[in-house]
Amino acid sequence: VDTLVRHGEAAVPTLADARRLASDVETRAAAVFALHRIGSPAARAAVRDALADRELDVRVAAARSVGLAPDAAALPTLLRAVVNDQPAVRRQAATAIEQIGDPVAVPALLK
Repeated sequence: VDTLVRHGEAAVPTLADARRLASDVETRAAAVFALHRIGSPAARAAVRDALADRELDVRVAAARSVGLAPDAAALPTLLRAVVNDQPAVRRQAATAIEQIGDPVAVPALLK
């Protein structure tokens, strides 16, 4: 993973594919964190896509990543996740919303 991160933008398609196609959750979550470390617009978009992953652990990794970025473009998805997803994702989505710091999100956190 570190080698791919060092390749930066050129590694984004490979990491995005790994996040979507790898059979094990750990590899997919690791791909999310690697994309976060690259941080380019394409990498951020791939992390946002992971917010809708079928696996809870990958969604948690994505929510953590968009909060750390902070990536305001993820707010609409986070606002849905904070009320509709599994508790672990909801908790991390709420944290990410706070880290992003957009006051428009406050009502969703108060539900």
